Amino acid sequence: MPFKHAKTGRYVAAPSAKTIYATAGQWPQTPGDGFRLTQTLGVGAGAFVAGGAPPPPPATNGTYSAELWKSTDGGDTWAPLFTSEGEFYFNDVDCFDETHCVAVGEGYAPSPAPGARVYVTTDGATFTEAHRENATGAESLLAVKMLSRLEHWAGGTTATGAPLAPLLALHSTDGGATYANDHGGVRGQAITALDFPAPTRGYATSVNALQLSSLLEFPA
Repeated sequence: MPFKHAKTGRYVAAPSAKTIYATAGQWPQTPGDGFRLTQTLGVGAGAFVAGGAPPPPPATNGTYSAELWKSTDGGDTWAPLFTSEGEFYFNDVDCFDETHCVAVGEGYAPSPAPGARVYVTTDGATFTEAHRENATGAESLLAVKMLSRLEHWAGGTTATGAPLAPLLALHSTDGGATYANDHGGVRGQAITALDFPAPTRGYATSVNALQLSSLLEFPA
């Protein structure tokens, strides 16, 4: 793919055989910090590592970048829809149909615009920021799942690696106009993936500060 920053692909969503959306992004890293899934979640010595609040990173690989691309011919050609430099990077993207999609991303200090954010498109071309979480400076959004054109969930945590931090299970039923953290009472977990076989039945994988993975169920 013709990413501006090569080899930074992150997640994809394919709402049809021909239409594909792909996110890309990078973050400042230090040499030898292992295989990184996100800035604060990685794999080291055969185990998941969920660090504490993100350390101020020496920008050895440059800076943050976020890209979002689209193909309408099954991946033969790609067009850029969104590019950001120096603020955040993208994680998951999900679509309900070819024009209604949601993508999530995150960025930490020294970003001039930190926070975990949600981007929404209703025309399949323009992604706009619908929501941002930036109370602790360590918020993370890794996963997103659309249930309809108007309803979606975005999952992560209010503070990566914090044992008592509430998780983020942001729920919107109005296309991203408003959000509620419906399950903030669950603490110490960071949602890494979401799936909903039915609108009232959902599952999430998570990881905590002790490097333990869990399966969460909705409704509990």
